[in-house]
Parts: sequence; structure tokens; C-alpha cells
Amino acid sequence: MVDVWQGRPDDVWDRVKDMAHVDASTYNAYYQGRSTAFALSIADAWEHKSPLGLETLRKKFGKFVVPQSWRYLTPCELRSFGKMKRVPIGEDGSECSKRDAA
Repeated sequence: MVDVWQGRPDDVWDRVKDMAHVDASTYNAYYQGRSTAFALSIADAWEHKSPLGLETLRKKFGKFVVPQSWRYLTPCELRSFGKMKRVPIGEDGSECSKRDAA
């Protein structure tokens, strides 16, 4: 995670709209009636080769909700994660080459 923004929903949207992976109507519906919004900037994210949509997950797992928890890393944890080797994982759970992951 690179940055966290907190503020009124309109103010946060003005700050993140050009980099958000959600459209304004979805964002506004999510924060409707709320006085505070949060936005996270995530670096180095990977997209799954065959991502499942939210509706598919809800059909398969009933009342599935997207996880909403997180915590700040300590400086020591951040350094440790920065030194880790990233290993792409295939759809079957096995390690795959960088060529396969692209």
C-alpha cells in the first residue's frame, strides 16, 4: 500500500478519480449516506488470469462480501516484505514461470 486518503466522499473522489478502478456512480452508491470515505493506493497489484466477478462469488458462496480489513505495517514488517521474492501462483495453486504469469 502506498497511500491512504480519508475525508468527505466528494473530496476523496476528487483526489482519486483519475486512478480509481471504479466509476463515479459505483463509488457514489457505495458511499451514499456516509460522511467519511477511505481510498487506498496499492502498488504492484496483480490481476488473476481468470478473475471471478462479484456476482459469481455471491452465487457460489451465498452472502459473500469483499474483505474490508487491513492494518498498517511496522517499519520492520515493511522492510521484510520488501525483501521477499514474489512467486506467481497458477490457477491450480502451483508455482508458474513469469512467462506464464503474464
